[in-house]
Amino acid sequence: MVLIDRIRVILPFWIVSFFYFLIPFIRSPIDAPQVFLDFDNLIPFVWWMIVPYYIYYIGLAMPLIIKNKILLNHFVHVSFILLGISYTIFIIWPISCAPVMSSVSQNPLSFLYNTVEIAWLKQNGFPSVHVTVSSFTALVLGTYRPRYR
Repeated sequence: MVLIDRIRVILPFWIVSFFYFLIPFIRSPIDAPQVFLDFDNLIPFVWWMIVPYYIYYIGLAMPLIIKNKILLNHFVHVSFILLGISYTIFIIWPISCAPVMSSVSQNPLSFLYNTVEIAWLKQNGFPSVHVTVSSFTALVLGTYRPRYR
C-alpha cells in the first residue's frame, strides 16, 4: 500500500485529534475533588514519564510505520473509539490540570513539559487522550514491530 493511501486512511484520525484543542473553547476547567488531589499527591513525581505522553504523536505518524492497510484501518478504528471516550469525559468533566502542572519540578526534560503548557488549555480528562492513544500506539508498535518494545 503506497504512502498516500495510508495517509488517506489515517487523515480522519488526524482531523478528529485536532478537536482536542477546541474543547477548551466549549468547556472551562473545573476543580478536581480534594480526595483526587490528595490521592495524586501520594503518587511520586516521575519526571521522565513525559516521554510516554509524547508517544501520542507517534500515533499520528503510523502511516510511515504500518504498511498493512487492514492493520492501519484497525488502528484508526480503535483510536476513534478511544478518542470518543476521552473526548466525552473531557467535555463532561474537564478537570483543571493547574495543581498537577504546578507540582512539576525542574528536571532534564522540563522543556517537554513547557511545550504542553498552553495558556488556554488548563484542563484535562481521565482517561486522557494522550494516555489512551499513547498506550494503544505502544501496544500496536510492540506487536507490529517487536524491536520497538
